[in-house]
Amino acid sequence: PALAKQITDQPVHRVFPNPFKDHLQIEGASGEPYAIMDYTGKVLMTGFLESERETLSISGLAPGLYIARIGSTSHTLIKE
Repeated sequence: PALAKQITDQPVHRVFPNPFKDHLQIEGASGEPYAIMDYTGKVLMTGFLESERETLSISGLAPGLYIARIGSTSHTLIKE
């Protein structure tokens, strides 16, 4: 029971599509800070998510591997 409570208390959000082209959708992370980084950890974009469903325009990024940090959670992403 304690483990189940711990899991359900953690923030649940979605980052999609993956792979992506020019836009990235983030759901369920209202009020959380975000950062988009390249594979070396260089921060390329930062901000705060203001609503339950946000669309980030990231058309200026070259194709490759990226990391999206939403709050304290990281997601590995591929740009086509």
